[in-house]
Amino acid sequence: MKWYTREWQRGDLPDEESDRRDPGYAGYVASISDRLPAHVVELALPQDEHQSVDDALVDLAEFDEAAARVRFRLVNGSLQTGYGALDLQLSGVTSIVPPPDELKPLLANPRTEFLRQEVHALGDGAIEVAFLLWPEGEFAVRCADVQSSWTPVASRDDHRNEVLIHRASSRDTQRR
Repeated sequence: MKWYTREWQRGDLPDEESDRRDPGYAGYVASISDRLPAHVVELALPQDEHQSVDDALVDLAEFDEAAARVRFRLVNGSLQTGYGALDLQLSGVTSIVPPPDELKPLLANPRTEFLRQEVHALGDGAIEVAFLLWPEGEFAVRCADVQSSWTPVASRDDHRNEVLIHRASSRDTQRR
């Protein structure tokens, strides 16, 4: 994370610096928008609460090495706008830092929330999507594309924190 760091989240930055994070990130996204598909720019700067990871809980995190794909189903929204499942599918995945085995305990914790996402255009045409988690953790996925969709759910409490890791060398799946 370059803009939405742990120091930003904790309020450890001077007010002026903290106030520059949103416009700084928006300016960065504008500067790379010609190198990203429109749907990725929309994910980078969501205009709709339902397309944002802010305060989202983990329903499903699936890491599929053989398919080079990562999928998240996150429960987001509010009482005012309604709750839903934000599905993110990252395809053409070439790296995940830290690796899924290290992320598994964080994502399986029912207290974990996604706080913010950042999208970066890399020099080789790849995309990096980075996520800041609460109460701890962050990670980044390097991929070729990311697609999102949203469907309504009845409650924010409707989440499982299920983490699946499919290995490329085996069809075995490790479950939480």
